[in-house]
Amino acid sequence: MALVMDGTISTVEDLRALDSAILDASVGEHIDLTQKLRVADEAIHLELAVFLLRAGNQNGVSGPGVDLSNVVVTAPLRRWHSLRTLAEFYSDAYNSQFNDRYLGKWKHYSKLTRETSDLLFDYGVGAVNYPVPRAPKPLVEAVGTGGSVTQYYVRIAWRGRQGDSGAQSEFAAWVPTCDICIP
Repeated sequence: MALVMDGTISTVEDLRALDSAILDASVGEHIDLTQKLRVADEAIHLELAVFLLRAGNQNGVSGPGVDLSNVVVTAPLRRWHSLRTLAEFYSDAYNSQFNDRYLGKWKHYSKLTRETSDLLFDYGVGAVNYPVPRAPKPLVEAVGTGGSVTQYYVRIAWRGRQGDSGAQSEFAAWVPTCDICIP
């Protein structure tokens, strides 16, 4: 289960699911979608932190309680992040050249972002008692010689004490290099 602090909440593929023209617009306007995903991450982290702080104060919670390290990425949270990213993207696209063809999409995604965040906060933010962070990218090295020349991909995930799995690591690629490998 992915945590909010594991990396960006949604992906470029999530953006494409909501707006099929986003890649073309990104290339045409020279706007880096990865950067927009990070900008939306920062904004959502701040809004979630404020929400959790207020919720804790209303319930008389003191001490460590729930913070961003406990928050899990749920479908509503991923949707909110994707919409926020699209709003950030189209704001940038519109404001860089005041191109009216992006104004409508900026307003549309801004409205959807507000509606989705309101629904998420009404529904509730997912949290766990024992968070399992995303595993780091594994280091892969050869332990033998011979065999086929094949490229291998490896991912790992941590397992928590309650049996829950964290998000999978990035892929690590390994190609054996040896003089006696069979091509």
